[in-house]
Amino acid sequence: MCIKSIALPPLVILSVFFVHTARSYAADWMSELVEANTTNAKESKFHWKTMQLPVSITAANGAQGILASVTVEGSYDANVTKMMVVDAEKQMEYVELDKGHFSFPVKLTGDITMIELVAVTLKGKVDKLNVKILFQRWKDALAEYDESKKRAFYSASLGVTTMAFKEDTATRTVTDYSGLALTFKAAYQALLLPPQWDFGINLFFTLLPLNSNIADTTVRYLGVNLRFGYVLPFVKPPWRAAILTGAYFSRMFVTGDRFGYKALLYPQLFPTLRRTINSKDSAFVYLKLVPLGPGLGFSFSERELSLGAGFEHALANRHPVFLSMDFSDLFTIAGSNRSIRSTTFSVSAGYGF
Repeated sequence: MCIKSIALPPLVILSVFFVHTARSYAADWMSELVEANTTNAKESKFHWKTMQLPVSITAANGAQGILASVTVEGSYDANVTKMMVVDAEKQMEYVELDKGHFSFPVKLTGDITMIELVAVTLKGKVDKLNVKILFQRWKDALAEYDESKKRAFYSASLGVTTMAFKEDTATRTVTDYSGLALTFKAAYQALLLPPQWDFGINLFFTLLPLNSNIADTTVRYLGVNLRFGYVLPFVKPPWRAAILTGAYFSRMFVTGDRFGYKALLYPQLFPTLRRTINSKDSAFVYLKLVPLGPGLGFSFSERELSLGAGFEHALANRHPVFLSMDFSDLFTIAGSNRSIRSTTFSVSAGYGF
């Protein structure tokens, strides 16, 4: 039996969620801090929190195109009264100290950025340290910025999906289906106001059913996500997250309308977390919650719950290839005495344009 419709609430898009943005600008880059020399090499008391520094990149006015910066963090062993940093243009700024600990931003000027740290102790001793910050992928960052100005990106993937659908009444199971299929996925992402604001559409469709436990019956799924949102500025590299709002549409196509649902249209909650591993590789996970009950509240009794994870690698042409796994479990009440559960699991491989 095909469920022609499920009572839907008015579509009020109020949900807030994180989203994975695979191709947006301000990608994650890394630089390296190297000590050049000190005035008292054996007695230098500078210590670094890390020598690998994430690079923050934003658009800039002028020919340079980008504004790149890092945050240098560390400590100084002796009692110090003041500390200064001198940049390549001989501009000096005082560094704020907290019990010998310091943190300050540095604007990068190219592949190599030179700065000098000057620490003055209570006894009047002056300790100087020349530091190099190596950002060997400066030209790649410029090229990435040039590519990002096109503001729109596409990706496509193909995967194998296991499908299960069960329809029950209070006394018996009406339908118990399982099958295997090829699933096609496509996505479009536009940078409305880079690098903070994103707009995206993605869809999935059962391209080719491979087998079915019910003779002469094929099942296909169609799903569409529409999202708009804001990249969170306080989530620092190597992590990345965003807050978006949007809508989710899904329907089933079954031979002879023997079972399934015709249409679902609901808001969704979609948290995701991305971690940059190095300059080319990253990994992400997400959780998607779609309330299917009456009204706008969320209930675990009627919902679609989806989980996913993936790995992405940037090729020499800066286009990504990716592998992902996705699991979805939908449960809802249709009518007074009928429930449906739809479960899918897919493994996919894709390419970004």
